[in-house]
Amino acid sequence: MAKFKMKPMIVEAMTFDELVQYGLTQTENVYNNMPWSFEYMGVPITHETDDCYIIGGTERFTKNHLLVIKNNEISIVEKDAFELISEPVEE
Repeated sequence: MAKFKMKPMIVEAMTFDELVQYGLTQTENVYNNMPWSFEYMGVPITHETDDCYIIGGTERFTKNHLLVIKNNEISIVEKDAFELISEPVEE
């Protein structure tokens, strides 16, 4: 089996609560202080429950995930996995 070394890269990551706060600034479609639907970087985000949003129509995003932004593309990563492979960048 081949071995690989991960190339260093810098990404941005957003928590569930940060996404909710962003959504509150992007829509008037709010119920129970939760944004019901909005877009982030052109991707539709829809409320499923107070603990889950649907990203792009199919992917579930919960408090156990981070929304990772790299090269203007977003992906969903489990928090535990992200913490194993990343460390904060000092600015």
